[in-house]
This record gives sequence, C-alpha cells and structure tokens, in this order.
Amino acid sequence: MIADKDLEMILEAGRWTPSASNKQPWEFIIIKNKEFLKKISESAIYSKFMKRAPVAIAIVGKIKENPNWYIQDTTLVSMNMMLMAWSLGIGTCW
Repeated sequence: MIADKDLEMILEAGRWTPSASNKQPWEFIIIKNKEFLKKISESAIYSKFMKRAPVAIAIVGKIKENPNWYIQDTTLVSMNMMLMAWSLGIGTCW
C-alpha cells in the first residue's frame, strides 16, 4: 500500500517538472483498482507484474499541446516522479 501523502508527493514532483515552453503537455491517471491493474497485466507481454502493484500512474502526453516536445516532456515527468518515489522508499518501473 502507498500512503496518500506519498502519492501526492510523487504527483507534485511531476507537476513541478520543467517542460518545453512550459506547456506541461501531460495528464496523470491514478489507477488503484485491482481488477483494472490485473487487466493491464494481462494486456501486454512485459506488464505481468502490474497485477501486484498497489497503484499505477499513467502519464498521458497531450500531443496537440506541444507536438514537437511532448515525448521529451513526458519522459522528464516520469523521471522526476520515479526519483521522488525512490527517495520515499517506493520502487518503480518504466
């Protein structure tokens, strides 16, 4: 289980991530539903571990917001969030 305060700190690290032209072309979707996490784990070869995760954060890039840089921007977001999680003793994956 991940404490709500820890999850909020992880999300806050994402919110403070720099982005090209400060467009912040992303949205975060928090997934805690065990059945949905199980479905995700069954949907792709390399996602089998997802059924054991207490929470998943989907980082959705908004292509129209910044078509040239959204990939780099969302990559930076994921890295900041992963670093915060690890600093809190919470393991992550890409």
